[in-house]
Amino acid sequence: MPYQAFGGCSSLVNVGDLSLIESVDSWAFSGCSLLKNFSFSNNLKTIAAHAFTSTGMENFVAPSSVESIGLEAFRSSPNLLTVDLSNCNKLTTLPENLFGNCPKLTTVLLGSELTKLDNYCFFNCKSLTSITIPNKVVELGEGCFEECIKIVNILGCDNVETVGKRCFSNAQELITIGGCSKVSTIPDECFRYCTKLSVINLDWSRIKSIGEHAFWYCRGLTGSVILTNCAVSSSAFDDCPLNVTVNINN
Repeated sequence: MPYQAFGGCSSLVNVGDLSLIESVDSWAFSGCSLLKNFSFSNNLKTIAAHAFTSTGMENFVAPSSVESIGLEAFRSSPNLLTVDLSNCNKLTTLPENLFGNCPKLTTVLLGSELTKLDNYCFFNCKSLTSITIPNKVVELGEGCFEECIKIVNILGCDNVETVGKRCFSNAQELITIGGCSKVSTIPDECFRYCTKLSVINLDWSRIKSIGEHAFWYCRGLTGSVILTNCAVSSSAFDDCPLNVTVNINN
């Protein structure tokens, strides 16, 4: 499907058989706000940047043949409810802002070979309530789940080593984050205003740096932690009831 093939066709409601399509180029369906149904076969290998931005798509089931998806490919799709990437075993990265501003997105299934969720991947997905991160994922980018105000559980972060700034910021209903025991740096505003967060499996003995407002207003975190040789911003635990002790050796 060539570049901008149907881009901006806001009255388009049907595109017919797409079973022979191997690649959807940039902006191919962008702005097709009435186009709800897309059915691709195992011929599809590549989805380019912005390919389905602001379409009327409601459900996306990716064929197992998909090898790459470009940035913002599904951004600002107001009717998108479910995404199934579970059969995409050739896909290793979810690019920047892939599903950002998809306000109705409630169900996401991810492929087992993913290693990175890039910046703002699920930014402002206000209806997303739960997600399981595949075991091979080692990095969650900046703002990855920022403004996901209804998300309650983020599970399966057992091998995550790096989280970006504001990764979970303002996830107001977030209670549980599984794993994360391999993380050593908590960047600025990472858990800012996660007001209900009470279960987070950080290995506090590994933490070497905590940025500004990292746990600001995390009112659900209680108890005590001991940090050793850790650089802690003066605002890191503002309005957080967690009792923090920092030991500095030598």
